[in-house]
Amino acid sequence: MRTESLTYEGDHPLTAQPCTMFPDTGAAANSACLPYSRALARRSSAHDVWDLRLYVGHVSPPITIGRIGGDIVERKKTDVLPAVDLSHSTRGATRAKPFFTVTNDLALSLRDVPAG
Repeated sequence: MRTESLTYEGDHPLTAQPCTMFPDTGAAANSACLPYSRALARRSSAHDVWDLRLYVGHVSPPITIGRIGGDIVERKKTDVLPAVDLSHSTRGATRAKPFFTVTNDLALSLRDVPAG
């Protein structure tokens, strides 16, 4: 399994795009959409994992994204996010799944989907 940082801003390995999650409500919120295609392009092993962090300019250390949405103990058990199956040009079927780590950080897993 290969592990790498997946980051939000600028010149980092992967950059999420700002998006509006609730355009009809007029609610003020910060959000970003992570394009799985960029993570797919960086696949190199049967199971790739990226830790997700938010960079706010280059003046402060990165913020772990899992801490922004809450501070519940063991979010890995309570905040389960759905997986999606995608196609990779070399590795074939790939399952993309955001998940919370044991330290409540948000990460992205891309793994080969077994045939059958």
